[in-house]
Amino acid sequence: MAVDAYRSIGRLAAAQALSNLFQMSKETVEASFLLILLQTKHIPRFTGSSADGPGLLSPEIVWRKPGSWISKNKKKNPAILLVGVVHLSTFHPQQRDRLGRYSRAVSGIILSDENVVFASLDGDIHVAVIGGAALPRRAHLGDVVNDGALVDFTGCDRWWVGLYAGVPGRAFHIWNSETEELMFVDGDLTDLEAVTGWHLLTELTELVGRVRVTTRDTAVACTGLRLVVIDLRNQGWILRERSFQQGLIVGSFDSTSESLMAVDGGGVAIVLRVEGLEESCRFNVRGASQRGVVGCMNDSGYGVMCVGGVIRVWDVENGVYLYSLRERLGEVNAMHADERHIVACSSDGTIHLWDFGAQ
Repeated sequence: MAVDAYRSIGRLAAAQALSNLFQMSKETVEASFLLILLQTKHIPRFTGSSADGPGLLSPEIVWRKPGSWISKNKKKNPAILLVGVVHLSTFHPQQRDRLGRYSRAVSGIILSDENVVFASLDGDIHVAVIGGAALPRRAHLGDVVNDGALVDFTGCDRWWVGLYAGVPGRAFHIWNSETEELMFVDGDLTDLEAVTGWHLLTELTELVGRVRVTTRDTAVACTGLRLVVIDLRNQGWILRERSFQQGLIVGSFDSTSESLMAVDGGGVAIVLRVEGLEESCRFNVRGASQRGVVGCMNDSGYGVMCVGGVIRVWDVENGVYLYSLRERLGEVNAMHADERHIVACSSDGTIHLWDFGAQ
């Protein structure tokens, strides 16, 4: 009922619909509406602290889907809508010799309707069927000695893209995601970060680089010194590149199909068009030059930055600051935004979710 009211009339109508049904106060329902929104999406939930240390995902992937039930409490409200979850699967990488304390830490996840594809720092790539009983299948056996550490991993329905650091001339690995065939190995983007790439296997360091698929056949990647746009169809050919005099804060980098965003060493966020790398706008991110910053953006034109536990939102079309979120999180090591939600992971392993849909 809440979802139907929301879709046909608007967000505020959902609270009134549940209030009429259960005779609960409209204010009580509105306060719980974020929980109701969770019923409409499949959301991966990671709970607890990672055994591999703060700032890294544990090599255990837990997938859950929403469920709900009604709990009656005569002392308070006659009925309270609660959110539950149904556990589907727990995925572990296949065992192998460890080449460092963090070698099995997850460096990237690709999610489709049927599969979860996840990669670890040692270069292994596993494919698991959502809800399936079979163990994850190793699609690619990593070779740290010859390739370096797999520092970031992403993809789409056609490509998997890995960004490596540790061995010069082998920064990009590109696979055909349908056949799982390795199509290309080359690139010097991370050559200057080779030593840091090796250190990732044994200690906590700054982020080396990030890579994002921007369209079906292009990807954009950055380190603290360079940013490149590559053609996935044409052997990773560099279409465009740009250097930054003050460097980039890698954790602030993200992209959509049309734009990319990153904060430089002076605390200035720069938004560029993927096509041509022309600058769209820039804005100051307070405190970014002194403290770590984590950033993300969505296709609706919002840029999100977290500095010192404070999450702020900008309009990336014109660089106008919009608002900050009320909650304070402490240190954040991962964040993502889509058209409806912002999700952030704090250093204690807790996942925080906000709804910022327009109404």
